[in-house]
Amino acid sequence: MAYLFSIIVGLAIIGLSPLIYHVLPQYREGVLPVFILLLSTFFYSIVFMWGYFLIAINKQARMVQFNGLAVFISIFLNYLFIKIFNLGILGVAIGTTLTYATLSTMFISYVYSFSFHILVGKILCSSSS
Repeated sequence: MAYLFSIIVGLAIIGLSPLIYHVLPQYREGVLPVFILLLSTFFYSIVFMWGYFLIAINKQARMVQFNGLAVFISIFLNYLFIKIFNLGILGVAIGTTLTYATLSTMFISYVYSFSFHILVGKILCSSSS
């Protein structure tokens, strides 16, 4: 499924621009935000993968905390890019991509720190035996 997703995103990037420019020219200003949002799908897939891992290790509460923080980050970034920098729909795409990048970084950092503590605990327990 992951291979198919990569092909679909690649085809969307290649085929979307000519399609919109020739068939729907009134939507040209939306092409760049779509490309930026396609980049966010990479981070979105990382969030799902690590989210399943957090569920497997019974850390759903941490997942809720991270997602809640991501909502506030998204609101802040969207406000910043839309109202302060006047980027409009492009600002929403940038804010969304940065939010997913931040969320995936939080998930990965937590899982690695959690795994590191388990690994160090096992090393210390095995060396004291």
